[in-house]
Amino acid sequence: MPNVAPPTTKPMIDSLPPQQDILASLGSQPNAASPSSMPAADDRSADRQDRGEKGSRGKGGKKGKGERDRDGEKERLEKLDRSDDPRRQAVEQVGEVVTVRKHSSMGCAVVSMTDIRVRQAIVAEGNECIINGIKVQIKPHTNKETKEEVMTDLFVAWGRQVEKANPLSEQQIAKYFDTKHKELTSAWKAAEEEKLRAEEQERQAQEQVLRERTEQRRRYEEQQEQLRRQQEASP
Repeated sequence: MPNVAPPTTKPMIDSLPPQQDILASLGSQPNAASPSSMPAADDRSADRQDRGEKGSRGKGGKKGKGERDRDGEKERLEKLDRSDDPRRQAVEQVGEVVTVRKHSSMGCAVVSMTDIRVRQAIVAEGNECIINGIKVQIKPHTNKETKEEVMTDLFVAWGRQVEKANPLSEQQIAKYFDTKHKELTSAWKAAEEEKLRAEEQERQAQEQVLRERTEQRRRYEEQQEQLRRQQEASP
């Protein structure tokens, strides 16, 4: 019998086409995932970003808590900055005998005086005065913290609108009350001097009366002495 080769046991894998050809025939490439099989990472990231922006704005387009906090801080700082505005600060003017602290934007001022009598006399004269052609309201000043009247201070006001149209300077206010102080103290001094003169005249008149009476008594006594001697000398 002829020699017949035994049947081979090698798998028939060598007879199959290459893997690349199989994948190519199926319309795919090796190690390449289809778009439908890949996770949409970029889309999810974009969604999260969108949700974050919407959350920061809140419902109906309103500002979120973080943004409101930032705005509140900004507003607070702006208020602090505005408080440093010279227009909002009290301007102080020191006169000869008075000190004026004025808020230009408010149309009012506090006048501090060195003599309580002058302040009381101004209050007693009435609640209005004219300073540089402007009608000014006057009243006793009260401490805002203690609610007690400051006996040396006056509160004067002419109004925001008047101040805007016709500003009244702190120098004019100080000049007015300095002049008022001089007028009052000068009148009091003159009255005191007149009183002293009257008292001196009264004292001198009383002394004159006393001297005259003393002289009259002396003369009377002399006359009485002469009469006594005459009577003693007569037989």
